[in-house]
Amino acid sequence: MKIVSIISGIIILLLAVFSLWLVETIKVKDSEILSLKENISTMQENLLSTKEELERIKSLFNNLTRSKESTLRNPSWEELKTFLEADDTNKLVYNEKSFDCTGFALELFKRARANGFRVGIVELVFEDNRSAHLLNVFQTTDRGVVFIDVTGNENGTGKDKVGYVEVGKPYGTIDLENIREMFIDCTISCSELSRALNYAYYSNIFSYNYFSAVENCIELYKHCVDEYNKAVEDFNKGRSSYTFSQLNTWYNNLQTLRNYVVSENFYILSKIDSPVKSVQILW
Repeated sequence: MKIVSIISGIIILLLAVFSLWLVETIKVKDSEILSLKENISTMQENLLSTKEELERIKSLFNNLTRSKESTLRNPSWEELKTFLEADDTNKLVYNEKSFDCTGFALELFKRARANGFRVGIVELVFEDNRSAHLLNVFQTTDRGVVFIDVTGNENGTGKDKVGYVEVGKPYGTIDLENIREMFIDCTISCSELSRALNYAYYSNIFSYNYFSAVENCIELYKHCVDEYNKAVEDFNKGRSSYTFSQLNTWYNNLQTLRNYVVSENFYILSKIDSPVKSVQILW
């Protein structure tokens, strides 16, 4: 009987402990469910806000497009470039709340149309569901579709940029003033910088392949600066496989490459890492 009583006591104790554990577990799960509900509510509010912003943009766009389309024309690339160089939309001050990429795209839209050019507004949606990005697009008479991004910065020192858009790939830009049809061929190793540089001609400077080539040059520059410093260190220790002349050529080529990919101490290229999910163009 004594053993039975002990066993019964242990069972009762275990049941009590289990009950306490179960109660605490339920409390935790209830808390998690409440947190999930709050997150869902926040996401729904953000979605509603995004939809309202999209409707606002469409309304503004419709108001801007009331003028007769027949009076507008597609510019040539040189005409577009001349217009952008004279225009100062990119110098306006960026404000996340009151004048973001939407404001810049709409402003350039108005100014381009006032100049007689047919222009569109592009909305990019990204795979990570970040806020959409707006820019402009022109159908040039000689170079096809050209994406232009004039979104500035908080210092009012923004630059005109060519946009590179392809679904499934990151959205990128290159400063307009640094677009070159003849660019350094960066399909080389660092050691090849100790010899004469080769150049490649790009017939389509608005293709994503061109953007990738420039990006490759930036990565080559970053990597080869480190490799050059190691080579110089080895040379100073008397164990380098390069001559002084080769190292000097390497250094000069690095400076040339830097002049191609760096402007005012900033790289000429920027990108949003998340791939583009969808592209909508409003003409």
